[in-house]
Amino acid sequence: MHRKQRMKERTSFMFIHIFAFTVINGENVSTPSISPSGTVDIVQGMNLTLNCTYQTNKTVHQLIAWNQLKQNGTSFASHLSIYDAPGSTCAYFDGNVSKYGYSCPADNQFNIIIYNVQRISSQGSTWMCSHQVGSFPNVFSTTVILNVQVPVRSVTLSPDLGNLSVIEGRGRQFECKTSPGEPAPRVQWFKFSDTNATNINITSLSISSLSTAGTSSVLTLVLTRYDHGLRIKCSAENVGSAKIESATKPLIDVLYGPSVTEITDQQIVKGRAFTYNCSVTVGNPAELTFIWTRNGSNETWHNQQLYLPSVQRKDDAIYYCTATNELNPTDEPNQNKTDYKSFHLDVLFGAENIVFYLEQYQESSSFNVTESSTVTLKCLLDSNPGSTIVISKDGNNKHTVLDTKSLSYSIDGKCDDAGVYTCSGSNQYAGRLSKDIDIHILCTPRAAPNVHISYNVSSVRDANVTLSFTALAFPPLQQSSFLWQKCTISGCEPVLRDKTVVSFSTSGFGNRLGECNLTIVNVREDDYTEYQMTVNGISDKKWRFFLNALDKPQPPTDFMVIVDYVTKTSANATWLSGYNGGLPQTFQLQIRESGDSKWTIHYIQENSTINTGNMYFVVNGLQSGFEYEMKLFAFNAIGNTSSVHITFSTLNHMVSVSSSSPNVASVAGGIIAGIVGILITVLCVVLRRYKIKCFLKHDLLDKVVYDTAERTNINNGVYDELQNVNTNGLSECSVSFYNELGKAYESLDCSLSHTSEYSVLTRNQHNKLDDDNITEIPGKAVYVNTTIGN
Repeated sequence: MHRKQRMKERTSFMFIHIFAFTVINGENVSTPSISPSGTVDIVQGMNLTLNCTYQTNKTVHQLIAWNQLKQNGTSFASHLSIYDAPGSTCAYFDGNVSKYGYSCPADNQFNIIIYNVQRISSQGSTWMCSHQVGSFPNVFSTTVILNVQVPVRSVTLSPDLGNLSVIEGRGRQFECKTSPGEPAPRVQWFKFSDTNATNINITSLSISSLSTAGTSSVLTLVLTRYDHGLRIKCSAENVGSAKIESATKPLIDVLYGPSVTEITDQQIVKGRAFTYNCSVTVGNPAELTFIWTRNGSNETWHNQQLYLPSVQRKDDAIYYCTATNELNPTDEPNQNKTDYKSFHLDVLFGAENIVFYLEQYQESSSFNVTESSTVTLKCLLDSNPGSTIVISKDGNNKHTVLDTKSLSYSIDGKCDDAGVYTCSGSNQYAGRLSKDIDIHILCTPRAAPNVHISYNVSSVRDANVTLSFTALAFPPLQQSSFLWQKCTISGCEPVLRDKTVVSFSTSGFGNRLGECNLTIVNVREDDYTEYQMTVNGISDKKWRFFLNALDKPQPPTDFMVIVDYVTKTSANATWLSGYNGGLPQTFQLQIRESGDSKWTIHYIQENSTINTGNMYFVVNGLQSGFEYEMKLFAFNAIGNTSSVHITFSTLNHMVSVSSSSPNVASVAGGIIAGIVGILITVLCVVLRRYKIKCFLKHDLLDKVVYDTAERTNINNGVYDELQNVNTNGLSECSVSFYNELGKAYESLDCSLSHTSEYSVLTRNQHNKLDDDNITEIPGKAVYVNTTIGN
């Protein structure tokens, strides 16, 4: 089967139909046509298909024969006959089927397949076909001459060596001879590597003599060290695409001397041992001999490494390293190659023996530190002169000291102190040394710093909404550490599994960040309420989330003009923005002269899309001494609020006092009065900044009401403790290993487990809170900012 397939693949077809008709006893007998015709090139050993075609009525049996001209050149020999009868397909009649095959692709078309075509003579092989109808004589076709081409079979390279050693820069000749071939073989030369199959064609460096009896080619190469490890080969070809390569492919061994690397001047402390390695790019062969010498002395050292056990002043000198190898070329005498470099020896040593540890702890690569415990990191090293020592955390420098041998750095055991600490030290004489230790802070769960947590979330009905909380704790939390509860007017209960989906993941150093997400599916009216979340059942720590329906904003409050900032041409308006309804809100401020019908309109975008806070706007271009009306309202994509109104007057022109000489006392008094006025203004702003507080009365079933009646009751930004969480019922995020892990966290000596202290909410920092977002005040729910930050 495989032989037939190969024969089929190697068989080519050409069909040309030319007919001449002869009438014999009423039968049309055509002269058969053979294709291809003329002279056909064919490579010896391949298969060839010849086609014989004739035109006649198929009413009697017919015989088609294929004939080859004998070597005597005067007669033909029949090699294959095909029988074709009316009403049937063609069939084998006579011939050597081991050398010839046949096929009948169509009526009156007959093919012979010549297997393994061979060259008989230089004149080629002549074929024709004949057509016989019944008992009538044969009708012969024209002839086709097969020009059988003989492919080159072998090529020989000399010298026939597996390895050839040549001194760099010397010329070397190689010769390749081929077997006979028709047409005359062509020779090509290549360089290649055993590790890289890419051939580098170097035929241009050769001279060839072409002959059908065999081609000879001579290659002359001047070899360099870059030719070392390459092989030389030649190939021959004449017909077809196949190339014959030489069996001999000598490996080129280019011999060259060593090269001593440039040596920089060295320094060493007096009395210390000095060792220096003579760096060298080895030659070929790589075996080297070394000798160290110095000026002003006959002393020598016969090693690659220079060693001085105790450096003295007399050792301050120029040192020379000389490297030598011996070259052994093929068919040539041996030679020695040398190279040398020098350097000046001086003094000094660099940083070494670095030690990095926690004081009062055994040396280790990892430490667990109780939260709020102060520990000191100590880094020591040896160097002379001193080194620059750096202690860094997670790649960020924490403490740096120059020209020292020790460095201490203390941390307070805060949760965000956990990480990888590195001590590194170096001076100008040695490499940089470093050592790492891992510090884990045992932290009770709290809101992760630097992670944005949205405590007020807005949504439309019938959509899915997610409340997300990221806790920081070590040992790491698990999903069962979290408890989500839904709060109504009657209390808080674990969320229902058929209405919510809870997901959990960990990240960060030591997996100390645990993110738990509560997704409320198909939000309904009763889902717009408060949700509480606790971690590990710690009763005095809870986080409150509010799901709000998208609505128009609440009206702005405390709309006023700051009197101390009113000038002849400008005024500074301020107000407290209300809840934005869950959408970005914009303020429209209108101003006009009293009694005028035309308003000038200004639009002010709120800084935050979810928080309340102080707003300021400076109105310029006013007239001196005029009374103005100003009104303000807020709007978002859903609707707008009612407007609030105020009136104010700009300052009159100052009355100028004419005097021939200035009154210095009056000027000084005016300056002092101005400074006092500015101080009073700043004091008013500061008092306003630190005393404004907005309370949210949150009826969980109906509406949100803002109350500013108790704006001055806040003292230093310190809030009451969070209310206790009801842990009687556990949700899908409840604690499956509550007793064990809960006890582990409760045992940590961490004041954050019991108290929560907050930074003062300032005018420009209303987006920043500590990890406890809401503080319970009896009778009121405080509405504050919702962005966690540094």
